[in-house]
Amino acid sequence: MKKQKQKKKKKKNRIWHWIKTHPKDSLLYTLLFTLLITIAGDLCVTKIQKHIILNTFYSRPYVTLDSDYTQVFQLSKEVPNLEYSINESDWEELKTTAIVFGGSHGKLLLRGKNKIGTNGANISFATDANVICTGDISTLIDYENYKETSTFKANFKQLFLNCSQLIITPELTPKNLADACYYEMFSGCTSLKIAPELPADSLSKNCYSYMFYGCSSIEKAPELSAVNLADSCYYGMFENCSSLKYIPVIKAKNMNEYCFSYMFKGCTSLVTACELPAENMAEGCYSYMFSGCSSLIIAPNLPAEKLAKNCYSHMFSNCTSLFVTPPLPAKNLAEGCYSSMFYGCSSLGKAPVLPAEKLAPHCYSSIFRGCTSLDEITIATIELPLGYSLGLYIFALSKPSNHGILSINKQAKWIDDSYGIKGWDIKLIDKKEIEHEVEKQQRLHNSFLDHYNRKNNNRITNHGHAIEIKATPRIRTISNDSILQNQ
Repeated sequence: MKKQKQKKKKKKNRIWHWIKTHPKDSLLYTLLFTLLITIAGDLCVTKIQKHIILNTFYSRPYVTLDSDYTQVFQLSKEVPNLEYSINESDWEELKTTAIVFGGSHGKLLLRGKNKIGTNGANISFATDANVICTGDISTLIDYENYKETSTFKANFKQLFLNCSQLIITPELTPKNLADACYYEMFSGCTSLKIAPELPADSLSKNCYSYMFYGCSSIEKAPELSAVNLADSCYYGMFENCSSLKYIPVIKAKNMNEYCFSYMFKGCTSLVTACELPAENMAEGCYSYMFSGCSSLIIAPNLPAEKLAKNCYSHMFSNCTSLFVTPPLPAKNLAEGCYSSMFYGCSSLGKAPVLPAEKLAPHCYSSIFRGCTSLDEITIATIELPLGYSLGLYIFALSKPSNHGILSINKQAKWIDDSYGIKGWDIKLIDKKEIEHEVEKQQRLHNSFLDHYNRKNNNRITNHGHAIEIKATPRIRTISNDSILQNQ
C-alpha cells in the first residue's frame, strides 16, 4: 500500500513540477483553477498534453509544430504575410527555405495576416520523425482577430498533403467555409489517427473533398453537424481510410449534387453504415458512397421516395460481405437512380424489394450484376426497356444462383417463358402482396439491426449508424487546493 501511495504522489508532483518550471506566460497559472487530465489512470504530463495545455493558455493559439526529434519544415510556395518563430524568438517572414525545429531546436510557431489562408501551399517534412501540430488554423488568417475574422475566402487545400509524419492536427475552428477550403488538406497523412473536429455549419462546394483520403490509421470519423450542404461537399472525404470503423450520424435531410459521393469508398474495416435520413435526393448524392467497403454487412435504411439521377449509383458496389438490405420504397424513379447499386455484392442472398411499377431510363441497369449468391427477387415492374429481358437488364448477363424465387407483378407485360433468368421458380403476385413484402423485409432488416446491437454491446443503434464503445477514460479534476497541497 505504501508503494502505491508513493507512486501516485510522485505522478501528481510531476504535474506540479512541470507547471512551476514553465512560467513563461502568466496566463498559464489559470491552470491552477481546473486541470483536466484525460489519459486513463495516468497523471504524468505527456508531450501531447503539454502542447494542449500551452495552446490553451497562450494569449494567442498560434499554429505550433513540434517533434521529439530534429525535423525540417519547408513550404512549397510563398504565402503573403505569413510569419514564423522558433521557440518563441522574434518573428520572421516565412519563405520557402528549410527551417529546422523539434528536439533541442524547440517548436515552430506560425501566424499570418492573409484572408485567403495558405491558398494551396504544401508543407513537407524532411525526416521520418513524428510531428505534432496544435493551435488554431484561424491564426493563419488573422492572428490578432482570429476569433472574429472572416473565413469566407480562406483556403487551406493540400496544406499537409502526404505528410506521413503528422500525428496531431491543429484545430479547424472556421464555421463558414470557402469553396474547396480543406480540399486534400490531410490526404495521405498515414500516421494520423484522430481527425480534428469540424464545427462548420455553413458548407461550400468541395469544402471537405478528399480531406482525409488515404489516411489509413484513422479509426473514427468526427461528427458532421452541418445540415446545410453544398455540391460535392463531402466528396471522397474518407476514401481509402482502411482502418475506419466508426462513422457519425448524417443529420442532413436535403441533399446537394454529389454531396456524399465516394465519401467512404474503400473503407475496408467498416462493418455498418451510418443512418441516412434524407428523403429528397439530388443528382449522384450517394453514388459510390460505400463502394469497395468489403467488410460492410448491413446497408442502412433508405427512406427516400423522391429520387434523382444516379442518386444511388454504385452505392454498395463490391461490398462483398453485404447480405442484409432494406427494401427500396421509392415508386417514382429517376434516370440511373439504382444503376449498379449492388454490383459485385457476392454475399447478397435476398434482393431488396423493388416496388416501382414504372421504370426510368437505366434505373435498374446492372443493379445486381455479379451478385452470385442471389436467390430471391421481388419486382413490381410492369414494363421493361425495349429489347431487354429481366436478366439482361438487372444482371447484365452475369450469372446469379442457378435456383431461386422470382416474384413478379401479375400485371407485368414482359412475361415470357424464361424471364431472362433460367432455372428460377416464377411466382405471380398482386400489388397488395408486393406491399406486404416491402413491410416484411423492413421488419426483418430492423430485427437484424436490433439483434446485431445486442450481440455487439450496442455498437450500433437500431437506426444503423455506428458509434465507438470503449471504456471511458477517468477524468480527474484537480482544484487549486489539491495542486498546492502537492508542492
